[in-house]
Amino acid sequence: MSDRRQALLARFRAGSVDRIRRITLALIELEQGRGDAALLQEVGRELHTLKGEARMLGLLELSELVHGAEDLVPRGDLPARATCARIIAGLDVAAGWLRGELDGEPAALAAARARMVSEGPRSNTAGSVAPRD
Repeated sequence: MSDRRQALLARFRAGSVDRIRRITLALIELEQGRGDAALLQEVGRELHTLKGEARMLGLLELSELVHGAEDLVPRGDLPARATCARIIAGLDVAAGWLRGELDGEPAALAAARARMVSEGPRSNTAGSVAPRD
């Protein structure tokens, strides 16, 4: 791998870990009922950007995991607590992978995506704006 690509990946990894931290903090706000539709939209935008950047760099497993998280973000109602928790758990694996804690093992990302997108609520079915379970 070229020095330039290594430097680019290092910057991406550091920036993405920080982005995941911000997304996670926003999801915690939503999970605790302190968020609003604007915060939910920000989460969606941040996930979309992270997914696209990962794909552009050829990190397809990471892009797919983030795509799974993005698909769980509801359009309209705020997410249920369980949904926030599932996204946070998936992003935690992504952050660990980005920090090199998983020995670069892409299978861990695929497994995290599968767990994250498995059964469970996407959003509140009652149409309220406060997360509930």
